[in-house]
Amino acid sequence: MRLRSIIAASLVLLLLASVSAAAQQKVTYWTFSPRLTEKLIDKFHDLYPDIQVEVVPMEFWDLHEKLMVSLAAGGAPDLAMVEIQLIGQMVNKAGPLLQDFLAAPFNAGQYEKDFVPYKWRQGLYNGRLVAFPWDIAPAGLFYRRSIFQERGFDARPEAMYENLMTWDDFIEAGRKIYLDRDGDGVPEQFIIGDAREVSRFAIEQVGVPIIDEENVVHVDDPRFIEAVQIGRTIRELDLDGIARINYKWSDQWYSSFSSAQTATELAGSWFHGTLAEIAPDTAGDWGVIPVPGGPNQVNQGGSFIVMSAASPNKEAAWKLLEFLLINEESQLHYTNEHGTFSAYMPVWEDPSLDQPVDFFAGQPVARMFLRIAAAIPPVYIHPLQQEISNVLHDTEQNGWSGYISKVYFGDIPANTAFTEAARELRAIVADWLAQQR
Repeated sequence: MRLRSIIAASLVLLLLASVSAAAQQKVTYWTFSPRLTEKLIDKFHDLYPDIQVEVVPMEFWDLHEKLMVSLAAGGAPDLAMVEIQLIGQMVNKAGPLLQDFLAAPFNAGQYEKDFVPYKWRQGLYNGRLVAFPWDIAPAGLFYRRSIFQERGFDARPEAMYENLMTWDDFIEAGRKIYLDRDGDGVPEQFIIGDAREVSRFAIEQVGVPIIDEENVVHVDDPRFIEAVQIGRTIRELDLDGIARINYKWSDQWYSSFSSAQTATELAGSWFHGTLAEIAPDTAGDWGVIPVPGGPNQVNQGGSFIVMSAASPNKEAAWKLLEFLLINEESQLHYTNEHGTFSAYMPVWEDPSLDQPVDFFAGQPVARMFLRIAAAIPPVYIHPLQQEISNVLHDTEQNGWSGYISKVYFGDIPANTAFTEAARELRAIVADWLAQQR
């Protein structure tokens, strides 16, 4: 009798275990920035104990390349993070393989009014929303207060904005910041580490896409040529720190912020987190103002989440996406903890975004970045955005010598460089269009 009871009890336990396993759902999520969500995933598990989330951290380029391959092969993750630079390529190449969030049971169209319009449009493919908007990255000019104060500037943000409204103002400030103590021609202090970034930002401020929606190439427009020349002028005057830091993102570039060599940096709002990580001892010595050369401001970054149309776990995956992207608490976490800014506009009026930030000497930087976001023109991301980058920027495909660098180092005049760049891009567009037929 006792043996029968033991067997019966064991069968019940096995049955309960199998039911529990069946109820447990698993969502696989690929990300190139796991730190953004690491605290939130635990909260999600508390809300949905029956959904297991497997976060797979990946290198930026590996994720995008493997995602494209895995979608085509049918082995993609349920959800994946996609960066704005590659969203045009992802949407247009993999659009049919991605889930349409406007379709039932997701019915995401109800949220369209809550998201930044241009960001929402970037995730559309033939009227289907296949990339759900996450964040934007309004850019600013981060500046080291003490360096400017030592040169006689009023370093309060409102005064700095008045003094650095144009790129000519920026260059003039560079003359005052320049410091070469030993006269060896390699300054110990400079206005910016790598002035190619100035050219990139000035190009963005033109407000015209390099390749528009009609596939017309505009890079030889005189406004682009004038924009790229700004960085060249800074280099000609020896006002940047390229001779000391080698290039942006080098070890020397990182250390230049803690050593009081670099006076400013142009970057998206996310640079707050980078500064706090690489130069923690400089807390309280930084300010942020809009990018010189307005009125157009610049978005520098942002991401989306996509879902595989073949995912067997769509219901659970949607719950995770909703929690991460359509949730005020989550979105405020990204802003307040990491300096990213939500494309989900309902959070923009939250009082926490008016709080002073100690790292920036009490400046309420979140509210300032949101005002900048309002001055960013609609941004069209062409499917050939990566090819544009391969022509203009330093990439492996162009031997680490894009046309911006060629102008910057004086290898070729700006007008000649961008005429050649336009010729290359028009050939790329022609080949791409031929493949679409």
